[in-house]
Parts: sequence; C-alpha cells; structure tokens
Amino acid sequence: MGESLPVSRHLRARASGLRSLTLLVPESCAEGLRDLDRVLRARQRERTTNPPFGWRRVSPSTELMVDPGSAARAAIRDTRAKGAERYYWTVTVIGETEPVATGRSEGLIEARSQAEKALSDYLAGGGLLKRSEFID
Repeated sequence: MGESLPVSRHLRARASGLRSLTLLVPESCAEGLRDLDRVLRARQRERTTNPPFGWRRVSPSTELMVDPGSAARAAIRDTRAKGAERYYWTVTVIGETEPVATGRSEGLIEARSQAEKALSDYLAGGGLLKRSEFID
C-alpha cells in the first residue's frame, strides 16, 4: 500500500520541520498526488540551491537583490509617486539597525544602478560605507 521512510530519512525530515502524513484516497487520485509531490519538491530544490545573484521581483512593487557572500540586501520599492521620488532604494545588512545606504530615483533602471553601486561600494570597503555618502 504505502512506502515507509527509512529511519535515518525519517529523523532528518523531523529535524528539518517536515512531518509525515498518511492520506487515504481513491487509487484514481493517488498518481495525481504523487505528481504534485514531485513538482512541489522540485520547486523547493530550485528555490534553495544557489539562487542566482540578481534582481528578483518579490511583490508587484518591490525588487530584491541579495549578495550570497555577505547577506547584504538591496531593495527597490515603487512608491508610485511622481518624478524623482518614485523609486525608493535601500541597502541593508543583517545585524544593522539602519540601512547602510538609501536613495530615490525617477526610473527603475537608475534606481537599480544606484543601489548596485552602493552595494558594490559596501562590499569593496569590507563592509564599511560612509553613511553620509548615500543616505538621503
């Protein structure tokens, strides 16, 4: 009927917050659920294995870029304001209470460029950036 997990795999699953589930369904539904399981596991592996360095849309109005080495983050938010106030960007670091750099821009490409430069300067400086250099 069902396959049981080997003890070592079962313990790893429990340690990582996964839980085992037994579900009784008609045989005609079982294969569809197995397919869904394979798809969901594949998506999870794609998200967790070496995410590419670059901008990712995380919501309709926000983009995020994370440096894998330092965990520094650059984010751009579309405020929908007119003119130079439209795109608000920040560079933040885990453990810091304030952003290391912020700015505003009229266009998305310009905001990306400014945020990337601030992030690059932060990383090149060994994690040090003159706050007054980029803070609005």
